[in-house]
Amino acid sequence: MHCRLLVPNLIPSAMPGMPLRQVLPEGLATLLKFGLVTKTAGNEMADWLCAAFGVERQQDNPVAPFALLGDDGLPGDGYWLRADPVTVRLMRNQLILFADSANAPSAAEAAEFVAALNRHFAPDGLHFSAPHPHRWYLRLPAVPKLHTHSLARANGRNIQHFLPSGEESAPWRKLLNEAQMLLHQHPLNAAREAAGLLPVNSIWLWGGGTLSARLSAPCNRLYADDPLARGLALAAGIPTAPLPPALPENEGKMTGATLFVAHHLRDTMWQEEAWRIGLERLDEEWLAPATNALRQGKLQRLTLIAPGESATADLTLTRSDLWKIWRRGKSLADLFQFAIKT
Repeated sequence: MHCRLLVPNLIPSAMPGMPLRQVLPEGLATLLKFGLVTKTAGNEMADWLCAAFGVERQQDNPVAPFALLGDDGLPGDGYWLRADPVTVRLMRNQLILFADSANAPSAAEAAEFVAALNRHFAPDGLHFSAPHPHRWYLRLPAVPKLHTHSLARANGRNIQHFLPSGEESAPWRKLLNEAQMLLHQHPLNAAREAAGLLPVNSIWLWGGGTLSARLSAPCNRLYADDPLARGLALAAGIPTAPLPPALPENEGKMTGATLFVAHHLRDTMWQEEAWRIGLERLDEEWLAPATNALRQGKLQRLTLIAPGESATADLTLTRSDLWKIWRRGKSLADLFQFAIKT
């Protein structure tokens, strides 16, 4: 069996000062020493997933309708945008965007915020929904001439560099301003700040599109909690299940390729200590057991997929590779350099 493990934020370009030549945990060290690195398309997890499933790029990669499907929604044939709840703060004359699960709204808060947005924007034919409190969606009455940037790319940065662009960008920038004023004045935000939480004072529009008719199948099975991955698998007719707490012992008995989407490092942007803890958990639960399964012949191939700044690095290891002791050991810094080169 070929085990493919997709790990967003393994290459932490958002933390440029991180000592990437640190001592690595056992499983990752084995992969970096004996594995072969190749470069594939996609420089964010969403890009890689869309490419892997053969989704044609529209104006954006159509993340919103597939993620909505993965969140048990019904996208139908409509045009959807992600409209995720975020915090925007003025810092040194720049508007910086913040989005993390620790400050995400509760289900009750999300319902009230979305209701306020719908009351305001319903006359424009717009409809917001929140099937998950951390992920909001916007259905449009027509396809806009609009290009957006992902939340992952804009997070922690000046929003002026990532605002919607295209022939019809002006009214959408205006909509963002209206949404910011509406949410800023919402009484729930005063209560959130009193409780020590960041306010939900804006939305981030991205990943627009419609469902694609035909998808390819990059794996025989998928295990993921990520809604985009789950939605793509559902649309492609691939069996899917939630990510288990560790590598399943029976995976080696299965044929074909299994894709696991790990979440251990996904919410650790700008948080070095959280990233280190997440890496240790990832290694203990997945990488070390997988490399040991290779040694024992229970796995045929292990591929670690690491989206980077401008490309994705695939680190592949087979059982025979473990005998090639002459291979030069690599560090995370080497992987980082590989994934940012054009």
